[in-house]
Amino acid sequence: MKYYSIIQLFLIALSVPALGDIKSSGISGVQPFYRIKGVSIHVLVAPGMQNDPGFYSRHFRVKFKEVNKIYLNKTGKTVAGYTNGQPNIYFPEISIQLHYGNRYTYYDVKEDTDEITQLLDKVQGGNKDHINMVVVGKYKESVSSKGSLSGHTLCLKCTRKDEGIDKELIILNYESLFLRNEVKFGTGGTLIAHELGHYLDLNHPFGINFCSDADGIPDTPRAVGQFWYYNPDGSLRKNPCVNPPPKSPECILELRRRLVQNVMDYGPCRFMFTNRQVAHMLDFLQGKRTGIYDTVALDPASLDPTPESVTVNAAWYDCQ
Repeated sequence: MKYYSIIQLFLIALSVPALGDIKSSGISGVQPFYRIKGVSIHVLVAPGMQNDPGFYSRHFRVKFKEVNKIYLNKTGKTVAGYTNGQPNIYFPEISIQLHYGNRYTYYDVKEDTDEITQLLDKVQGGNKDHINMVVVGKYKESVSSKGSLSGHTLCLKCTRKDEGIDKELIILNYESLFLRNEVKFGTGGTLIAHELGHYLDLNHPFGINFCSDADGIPDTPRAVGQFWYYNPDGSLRKNPCVNPPPKSPECILELRRRLVQNVMDYGPCRFMFTNRQVAHMLDFLQGKRTGIYDTVALDPASLDPTPESVTVNAAWYDCQ
């Protein structure tokens, strides 16, 4: 990876208020990138979950390589009729903390219980300049929820807020990250990329029960329904990424087909953001999350999406 001088970086940044408006820097191939200072992942290890530190190091290295490919637009994939957005955001340093506890406290976690409040208070006491994540065995929004969520982003600064929540945290489901059927739901890397999109103020581009411009982004097609990759009889749609469903009757006025490759949708096909999604993320990053990144000048061709550092520490406490 090639870095450039502070003077070069200043000249680039001065003429580039946002990556959506990149201007020539005068340095061949060099662009400004947003280098996230760190991602802190707290894994609440319960019986039935992997307790080997090497497991988490290996898997999160692979998953964040995929995340970086998406946010650096290095997937090598395209969609006819769309230009992949270029966030130029990357996540080079991942620190993992393993916390050990019993199944009741750490495995089946519900947001509206005293346990989750105590746990979130505990794990959020770290570096405020990092993006904080928690991995639990299963996660539900409430005691009454029937199913578990793959992920959930608690965001004080975002447009879409959780009422009564005073946390900035991404919660990830262990089963969704490491055990789920990727053919049906997508990879653990795309799950993390999706939740990071929420952390940067992006919403889902679909309505739950009606056709909706739910995310307010002009270049994402309106859509309806979460689980488009299932047939009405409950079976998985065959080759959903190359054979997406036709437009639903509710979206008859939408001229564009559902963009199932959008990271903020659901399903197994996700790998891209649109240009306007990127512009929104970068505006939010520069306005509301200025403390979590450094701006660096790099040649994109020299930037390896593999994280530079993945460290694991095991905390032998909280055993109950």
